[in-house]
Amino acid sequence: MVSPADAGASVEIQGPGDMSVASPIPPVAEHPMPRDDIMGSDPTRGEQRRADLQRLAAGAKPVLLFVAHAWGGGVRHHMTDLAEMVGERCETLLLEPVAGDVTKLSWLRASEDFSSYFTLPADFGVLVSLLRYVGVGRVHFHHVRSLPRSVLDLPGALGVPFDCTLHDYYAVCPQYHLVTEDGRYCGQPDEAGCTICLNQRPAQWGLGIVAWRGVFERLLRAAERVIAPSGDVARRMSRYFPELNVLVVPHPEGPTSAPPDYVRVATLGTLAPEKGLHVVKACADDARARDVPLSFRILGSTTEPLPQWPEVAVSVHGEYERRDLPALLAAEKPDVIWFPAQVPETYSYTLSVALASGIPIVAADLGAFADRLADRPSAALVPWAASPAQWNDALLRTGRAARGHTVKNAPDEAKSMTHAGWYPDEYLAPLTTDPVPRRLQGEPLTVDDKHWYPPGGSASVPELPLQRLFFAGVECGHRESREALKHRLPIADAANKDLLALRENLLAERDEVLAARARIDELETSTVWRATGPLRHAGTTAKITAARMHARWSAVRGSSRYVGLAMTVLRNEGPRALARRVWRRLNRPQFVPSGRAAFALETEIGPLAFPESAAPRATIIIPVYGKPLLTYTCLKSIHENTQPGSYEVLVVDDASPEPAAATLAEITGVDFVRNDANLGFIKSCNRAALLARGEILVFLNNDTIVTSGWLDSLGSVFREHPDAGLVGAKLIYPDGRLQEAGGIVWRDGSAWNVGRGEDPDRPEFNYFREVDYCSGACLAVDRALFDRIGGFDVRFAPAYCEDSDLAFAVRAAGRKVYYQPLATVVHFEGATSGTDLARGAKRHQVINQGAFHAKWED
Repeated sequence: MVSPADAGASVEIQGPGDMSVASPIPPVAEHPMPRDDIMGSDPTRGEQRRADLQRLAAGAKPVLLFVAHAWGGGVRHHMTDLAEMVGERCETLLLEPVAGDVTKLSWLRASEDFSSYFTLPADFGVLVSLLRYVGVGRVHFHHVRSLPRSVLDLPGALGVPFDCTLHDYYAVCPQYHLVTEDGRYCGQPDEAGCTICLNQRPAQWGLGIVAWRGVFERLLRAAERVIAPSGDVARRMSRYFPELNVLVVPHPEGPTSAPPDYVRVATLGTLAPEKGLHVVKACADDARARDVPLSFRILGSTTEPLPQWPEVAVSVHGEYERRDLPALLAAEKPDVIWFPAQVPETYSYTLSVALASGIPIVAADLGAFADRLADRPSAALVPWAASPAQWNDALLRTGRAARGHTVKNAPDEAKSMTHAGWYPDEYLAPLTTDPVPRRLQGEPLTVDDKHWYPPGGSASVPELPLQRLFFAGVECGHRESREALKHRLPIADAANKDLLALRENLLAERDEVLAARARIDELETSTVWRATGPLRHAGTTAKITAARMHARWSAVRGSSRYVGLAMTVLRNEGPRALARRVWRRLNRPQFVPSGRAAFALETEIGPLAFPESAAPRATIIIPVYGKPLLTYTCLKSIHENTQPGSYEVLVVDDASPEPAAATLAEITGVDFVRNDANLGFIKSCNRAALLARGEILVFLNNDTIVTSGWLDSLGSVFREHPDAGLVGAKLIYPDGRLQEAGGIVWRDGSAWNVGRGEDPDRPEFNYFREVDYCSGACLAVDRALFDRIGGFDVRFAPAYCEDSDLAFAVRAAGRKVYYQPLATVVHFEGATSGTDLARGAKRHQVINQGAFHAKWED
């Protein structure tokens, strides 16, 4: 469905987390958010936006919703043309991504500036209510790149039909254009080949190729119309979805003014590897080596720097506005227009301009070019994998033929490419004949004012370094990067001046410190200071001795927990290292929390009503066996500290003597699942994972209390770090001491909780980092990855060591394990299984350590 830009108006460049061809130019950060886009800065905005919605809802025209990415290019070109074409007969809204899970809804009418923001899936219900209010009667999917998966549920939630336009091959290939990493046509391998590709460049939503195509096949089959802009697209899609009925309709276009005929070889639009960038370089090198009289003019920008004059006969114009392309062609006077595409393009608007110009065309015999140029006498098709010499010979023949006579403008070709009739006659027919959903303008619309502003006050992506902006804007001709560089340079100059001033201040302060040190030295060498020295020393020694005695007694009482660690250090580092560690441990002061315990169990079970979630992003899985008050305490903390609508809760009752659904009957909105027999922690978790709907699985012990922002902090890791497979929280004791800040696994399979018993606010425990493992009291894992590795390994049933084993399995699958200190969870350690390693379920901790070591010792 997505289409990278094929014309110079805007450029679709993939960022670090994208799955298409790697590009050195990710999206450029926006300028600082204007003051009136900061929450609360405009007190009238809420009233204005509600008035906009009331006008839209009260209007007589039907309302159409477009869903697309935010990259511009051919997709935005098509939507803009389409919205303008149908503007007299219907209103059009656009839903597009902003950053992360944030989406933007806007009104596609030049005179309107309405916009609103929704974090999905948390705000899914609010978005649906708003769309129902204004009477959206049809949805048109143009693309879903960078959008949360829940957008696919919009037509069903609204109860309206929908269309899909295939702007590329995204429905069958997450790389958009059936493209390899080096920017060439992949040849459409079998599922095994696609799986290898996805392992290197993972798909959006973490899906494998079979699941990916299954999702889009269901979407396309449910669509009322599936539209393709060329026959080549329909034929390629039929290979994967043979029963899909695809309607082939070229994009509607207005007449294009044709320029006069001039000289030189020109390429149009942004030149990326898939558009033939490497082919152009190879042909330029060949032309120089064989003294072929060809020059190459890039009318647009490039995604990589190209050698230019005088090294080779190449020059780059830079980006242009698409409306200026006919005039630009007239000024540049190309003798032949060249499309060296290395992937099967679906349409190409720049080809339409080229055809309207009457200038001869040389193009690859691939995709829409082969369809649209098949019967054109002024066009030459060349095998897409031709050698540089073959390309240059074809360009030379075509160019010399054009020099021999003047090719007149071809208004018949321009007219034949508009195909404007179907869209105004047929496209809106279902929307105007079907009854419009009941508008709710008579009822109040309840939308929080936060939805009128970008979350956090800014919708921009992180700023690029100045060097990258120079690279993209100056060397590659990327206009947006040049504008950002122009904006950032004065800011950088001012920041540099501030840094120089700060440096001067620091130097002055250093001189003051040195002077103070000299005065102290003078004091300490005085007669009075020396005379009172023994008294000061005796008092200090007494205080230190008392503190050390107390610390040593505390350490001796808890020494049994350190035996495994001590043996590992002894084997790996020797007796001296062990002695040094023991000495440091005995002489280290113990952290004592201030005040009474901040966290405690609830005293009684009361009513709780969890909100329903139509499309939860996370599923919280809580295995339980008895102890309902413990579980209630956990559930209440989730209810109070987690954003509504973003999650669902599954309580897995492992055959408790008294069913959890009965003991917790006052709690609604939670799914209770009861095992027929006691399965243990691992099998209960695996069973619940099969029932989960969220993209993220969060396994949470029932002897925990979560704190504010815990789930958002865990989920943000998966959004900001695509390589994340498993994320653990900071665990603390109820009295405030640190229980774990990530875990270490030693060579013998034993493990250690980082920071146990320490101050949880110390800096070393409060930075995001990769770790060996995180304890299973609170673990978040990518659901697709969890399914792929087979869930928790049942050899560790009923429990213990499954968390460290899962972490190792995640790394073996190519993903990473992270510790997130912003997610704080209180853990009543031992409240469910006790702490005695010789009895009960806890004895499996020792047994399973040996099994874990045997599994991963290699």
